[in-house]
Amino acid sequence: MLVCWSVGGGAGTSVVVAGLALAAARAEVPALVVDLGGDQPLIFGVPELPGLGLAQWLGASPDVGGDALRRLEVDLAPGVALVPRGDGALGSERTDDLVDALGGDGRFVVVDAGHVAPGGFVESVVAAAERTLLVARACPMTLRRLERLTTRPAEVVVVRDRRRSVTWRDVAEASGAPVVAELEIDPAVAAAVDAGLDRRPLPRSFLRVLGGVR
Repeated sequence: MLVCWSVGGGAGTSVVVAGLALAAARAEVPALVVDLGGDQPLIFGVPELPGLGLAQWLGASPDVGGDALRRLEVDLAPGVALVPRGDGALGSERTDDLVDALGGDGRFVVVDAGHVAPGGFVESVVAAAERTLLVARACPMTLRRLERLTTRPAEVVVVRDRRRSVTWRDVAEASGAPVVAELEIDPAVAAAVDAGLDRRPLPRSFLRVLGGVR
């Protein structure tokens, strides 16, 4: 299980999660996306999924196990399934149950944790996960936020605009974690997300880079 998160909005975490799942499916490895923020249906271009989802599973009693989590899944793309967020708040009482269920799933599980706020459910998931991946923009604001982090990532993916002076080395130093991939800001990626990945696929170069992360 790989939990992807960021220190601020707009880092591109959800797009990286989608790319990781699609890269795995492209390599014939079944993938499961767990959506804590609710953006994955929009990215993939599938209908909105109101109602039952992870929020309801987290609010259930502890004897509601991982099999019930599987019954919530919907298909995003060939080889890629989704546990939708669901309606309502995400309770943190069953964080360990969730991590255990996903860790024993057998597929490549990638969690879209989005922006981590101190003291919330998302932070508890990041803290409980064995492997975490920080998605970070290479910019001065990100460097300042990284220096104040209380939760440290295991690995980092850097999203970089080459017109800016901050490099992946700067991000690695500020985060205290190795950079496992660098993604250049690409208008083709934005165009694919705007259209919906069911209509316009992500560039192969983007998937190729993320395929090396898994």
